Amino acid sequence: HGGYGVGAGLDVGTTVQNAAGGPVLIGLRVVAATSELDRVLVVRVAPGGVPVFDGTLGGLRAGAPGRFELASHESTEVVVQAWIPPAADEELWRGRMENVRLIYMTKAD
Repeated sequence: HGGYGVGAGLDVGTTVQNAAGGPVLIGLRVVAATSELDRVLVVRVAPGGVPVFDGTLGGLRAGAPGRFELASHESTEVVVQAWIPPAADEELWRGRMENVRLIYMTKAD
């Protein structure tokens, strides 16, 4: 996102609810317009306070290795944090902007 840089970051939460009649297993991945920040932007995703992904934006494109389960009609807060580490090469991020969508992939348990 434009306006973020080294030392600043994104820290946002959203509530996810299972409206199905049974439990669902939820996986996560991202879709981004470009790959320019794939190696430099660090992303952490933590549903219910438990991290299921902690790595680069590029790593989350393939999907988070961790998944989480929600019982029927249960909800949880999913917190997403993203930042550029202080040691990141400025050439990799300066003047760049990215639109990123977090995709929830569900599977009935």
